[in-house]
Amino acid sequence: MLMVVASICLRGNAFVEKLFIGRKLVSLVPLLPQNMVVKRLDSGQLQYSYTENGKQRIIPVNRIMHIRGFGLDGVCGMMPAMTGIDVFGAAMSVDEAAAKIFENGLQSTGFLSSKNALTKEQRDRLRQNLQSFIGSKNAGN
Repeated sequence: MLMVVASICLRGNAFVEKLFIGRKLVSLVPLLPQNMVVKRLDSGQLQYSYTENGKQRIIPVNRIMHIRGFGLDGVCGMMPAMTGIDVFGAAMSVDEAAAKIFENGLQSTGFLSSKNALTKEQRDRLRQNLQSFIGSKNAGN
């Protein structure tokens, strides 16, 4: 059942087909999650479509064990690696910004002030000019 654990960890879902002789359960066969398509039908039931050796077959719900990881749609779990991409990207940006700020000794590189209030056009133009300084790569510059 190592394949089941690996499937959940890598793909967010594990599928096991239950094989019967008569009414007696005789075998549990792990299936490759990348070959399974799960669809919610108009009736609300789930449909499991599995492709093996180029042939597609529908597996009845009562013959499948679907172990889901964390998910949002109630149908399938999400791939943990894909879910973590945003977390790692944000962490890298924070790290890059902090490094740039500390590189400058936590010194502010400047500030803006105006004796008079700016018009909307002036504020928009200023905002547009400042865009080149925004982002983690430009932090502390």
